[in-house]
Amino acid sequence: LDGHENTLDILEEMLKSEDTKMRLYSSILIGTLCKNTYLEIEEHITILWKCLLSKFSDTNKEVVVNCWNAFNTATKRLSSGDQVRLVPDLKMSIYLAIDAKNRRDPTYTLPGFCLPKGLATIVALYREGILNGSPELKEQAIMGLKEAIQYTSQPALKPSVVQITGPLIRVLGERYTANIKTACLDTLSLLIDKVKVALKPFLSQLQTTFMNH
Repeated sequence: LDGHENTLDILEEMLKSEDTKMRLYSSILIGTLCKNTYLEIEEHITILWKCLLSKFSDTNKEVVVNCWNAFNTATKRLSSGDQVRLVPDLKMSIYLAIDAKNRRDPTYTLPGFCLPKGLATIVALYREGILNGSPELKEQAIMGLKEAIQYTSQPALKPSVVQITGPLIRVLGERYTANIKTACLDTLSLLIDKVKVALKPFLSQLQTTFMNH
């Protein structure tokens, strides 16, 4: 375990290098480490998330793709219980990955989220939080989902529309606090704004949902 921690520390530092080759090698090695079954992933996931998500905007596309692959590999190894528990950590890691200047730009998209199926693993984790978390975690997951949608391009969002919309409509149909329902409506509004025609299959449900709230 200590060896893994030391290796992760070294690779994390390499990933911050100004040398593109260094970042590239580091991103490949982190991906390999994430596949290692001896690595207790839940012990290191928050460090990995912060480290990998910070490079979702790297100037080198190969680094972005490698970090995205490593992120997916690591996150998919978490149990559903860990995924729910770690909703606030993922939300914070994504927040930290967006430069303050870009947070103020409503048109900014994060390159790592805009890869094919770029949002799938993040949506899956937030979905667990929305469906199985406590009311507080549900709200955090919905707000996290909204932020992720904000930083994703329309083409990259389309494959995740069903996975995003279903849980939000389900929550709106149940008895939850006004805060949770408002967060759901805000997230759905943003999604409609972003993908429009892709939400056509949900149109009647969404009309009913909005009329009831």
